[in-house]
Amino acid sequence: MSRVLALDLGGTSLRAGRSRVDNPAAIDMLGRWPAPRQPDALRAAILRLVEDLERDGPLAGIGITIPGLVEATACRWVPNLPELDGIDLAALLGRPVSVGQVVFEVAYGGVTDIRKIANLAETYGVEVAPHQCSGPIAHMASMAAMSVCRNFVIHECEGADNELFREVTNGTYPTQKNGRVRLPDAPGIGIQVDFAEFRKRCPYKGVRSRALLPL
Repeated sequence: MSRVLALDLGGTSLRAGRSRVDNPAAIDMLGRWPAPRQPDALRAAILRLVEDLERDGPLAGIGITIPGLVEATACRWVPNLPELDGIDLAALLGRPVSVGQVVFEVAYGGVTDIRKIANLAETYGVEVAPHQCSGPIAHMASMAAMSVCRNFVIHECEGADNELFREVTNGTYPTQKNGRVRLPDAPGIGIQVDFAEFRKRCPYKGVRSRALLPL
């Protein structure tokens, strides 16, 4: 059985999973750790995972997403992990690796902007993997927009909030099963938000921090 090591490197954490080549959506999570900030630390962390997995046979490949801009296997701009800027991950690991995906969030710019970003990425053969940690409306707007993007590969969702999201949408919010979500066929984004219940369960608490901008 051919397997791949799937890695999601974010600004704060490194998540790892393994999946079969013939069913990449069914990911078996291996763990989550603080994001290694230095290239040598990232290399050591990944190669430890590779060594553990290859006790059962060689891997078919390694795939990793990063929170920034990549060109082939080279990190060009990683604002949350600037130590990786200019680092070629294939050279760092000493083995073939697939690096890519543009990460964005519908809460910043809306549906129009994420579609524009996805279309631009498609022009250069780059896949997109939307980040999402907002509420049910943003989740559904993002998933609906990605459902018509040919270069969409995977969508981050707040699975821990599935029960809450269903409660504030009268049960219309779809939950994932086996790594997939069946989008509703109702008008708009397909869910019915109970705003009274939403305000009760998720009261607005104001801005958590102020941005300091030079004037």
